[in-house]
Amino acid sequence: MKPCGTGGWPADLVDGWGPGAVTIQDVTSFLTPVRRLDTNPGDEEYDPRWDLVANKFGAAISIGDLSSLFAGPAAHPPMLGGERALNATCPYAGQ
Repeated sequence: MKPCGTGGWPADLVDGWGPGAVTIQDVTSFLTPVRRLDTNPGDEEYDPRWDLVANKFGAAISIGDLSSLFAGPAAHPPMLGGERALNATCPYAGQ
């Protein structure tokens, strides 16, 4: 039930420049160091952590998941008062 960080905040996929920060590292994590984009359950590279958007067509982890970092609930989380998450730091990081 943590509101921030890689254990709770959907958009904060990797621990990069600090806990609770959504950065370009989270965006690029779909492609490197492991390509998660276009994977499905059962694929070696699949990780449900990157499956941010449910009920999509195509692969379980798709461009829809990646683009959710820029638009929609993951991009404008309640802990930031609806502000854009990219390049923002969650005020509850570390709690």
